[in-house]
Amino acid sequence: QTFSESGAYAASFNNTSATGWGVFIKGGADNADPVLNVQDKDAASLLYVRGDGNVGIGTTSPASDLEVASSGSTNLTIGCYDSDSNTTQGILTFQRSKHNTVGTIAGGDTIDDTELGRIHFSGVTTDDTSTSACSILARQVGGTHATLLGGEIAFYTGENGGAQAQRMTIFDNGNVDIGTASPNANAILDVT
Repeated sequence: QTFSESGAYAASFNNTSATGWGVFIKGGADNADPVLNVQDKDAASLLYVRGDGNVGIGTTSPASDLEVASSGSTNLTIGCYDSDSNTTQGILTFQRSKHNTVGTIAGGDTIDDTELGRIHFSGVTTDDTSTSACSILARQVGGTHATLLGGEIAFYTGENGGAQAQRMTIFDNGNVDIGTASPNANAILDVT
């Protein structure tokens, strides 16, 4: 339907019940069909949710769970605004669990050498494939304890035309290894 009234919303949903819910949307004949498509005044998609659950911001063909796209620079801000505390902060968490049920961490204890999360920095090859040129990997070190885990951060880069290799490691004890073939956690600073 078309709605035209200055200074008014085209639709508003307000459930005032103490036990009420919001809006339920179900649509699409297959995974690629849109379930939700929010557009600007020029019909450009701002927020796009596909039937497979992939969400696109600035794109109608999200290739992953969440894709933020722009024809210019793309910025992602995690803001925290609190004048009363110096300890509140914006937090980005990569959660890893060995449990098979999505969202469940109980009984999903991670173990030594479990990869906890990775950040890829990708470009496009001449055969039009998105490929990671370098990455940062966080990995668990040691077994599971009651409240704390050990961890290390590894930095990978790919030489021109070559596969990525681990180039630098910050170990759980704070020692750093740069450029050696066999990273050594016992060297305070090991550089080749």
